[in-house]
Amino acid sequence: MKLLLPTFIFVATAALMAIGWVQSGGIARHEIYSASTPEEAIQSFMANIQSRAWGRAYAQLANAGDVDKADFVRDLAGSNGSLRTYSSLQTFQEWPLHATDDDAIVRVQMTWSSAVGPLDDVRDLRLKHDGDVWKIVWPKPDFQPFLHKSYR
Repeated sequence: MKLLLPTFIFVATAALMAIGWVQSGGIARHEIYSASTPEEAIQSFMANIQSRAWGRAYAQLANAGDVDKADFVRDLAGSNGSLRTYSSLQTFQEWPLHATDDDAIVRVQMTWSSAVGPLDDVRDLRLKHDGDVWKIVWPKPDFQPFLHKSYR
C-alpha cells in the first residue's frame, strides 16, 4: 500500500513526458535523421536548428573546418540580445532548385516566432554528396561591426 502512490506518480509522470515528447514533434525529428537525399538532409538539419541542437546541426556541415561553430550559432541564433536571440524556429519549408548526383541547391524558408511577430528568413543552401549522405555547405558568416560614418 505504501508503494502504490509513488508507483502511480512515477508511471503518470513518465506517461505525461512521453505524450509531451510526441506532441512536440519528437517522433518526426527522430525519423528524419537520415540524409540519403538532399531534402532529408535539409529536414534533419532544420529539425536540429528548431530544437536548438547546435552541435548536431554543425556536424551536418560539409565545410565545418571553414566555419567556426560560434559564428555558425551566432548566424542562426543571433547575439548580443538581438531579436533573433529571443526567437525560435517555428516552421520551415524547403524547395529543391537544382540537383545532380554530387551537389544540390535547396531554398529554405524559415519562419521564426518572436515577441513582435513572425520573422521570415529565406536562404539558398548548397549541399554536397559525401559518401552515402548529403551535407550542407554553410556560407562563412561575415559579421561587419556597425560603425557610424564619422568613425570610418
